[in-house]
Amino acid sequence: MPDVLICDPDRNHAESWSQPIAASGYTVAFVENGSLALERVSEKPCGMAFVCVGANGDIGTDTISMLHEVGSEMPVVAVAERDSLDLQREVRSRKVFYYLVEPVDSEELATVVSRALASRPADEI
Repeated sequence: MPDVLICDPDRNHAESWSQPIAASGYTVAFVENGSLALERVSEKPCGMAFVCVGANGDIGTDTISMLHEVGSEMPVVAVAERDSLDLQREVRSRKVFYYLVEPVDSEELATVVSRALASRPADEI
């Protein structure tokens, strides 16, 4: 079971996020879209998920809600390509654990992962 699932259509981008996460001792899995994220979490639960949300919110906002349905206690972190008040409101209404805006600082990324995984009930990890 991976500790962290990253849902991002850009594999190189997702791999750059995985480096500080893996350096902190966590395992990482990648998927390219929301459908694959839901399939992956349904088959192989994970500790938390990062979901890349586009400027218009089409990639991740629905995925965030669906991931909560599959893994209700799983923290989901939204990562926006750029900051937008409308997108931030939409994402936060989906009850994300944390909202990040690109570029993501590697120390902040590692801290968010640590806090998100620590927030999970012990019997679910």
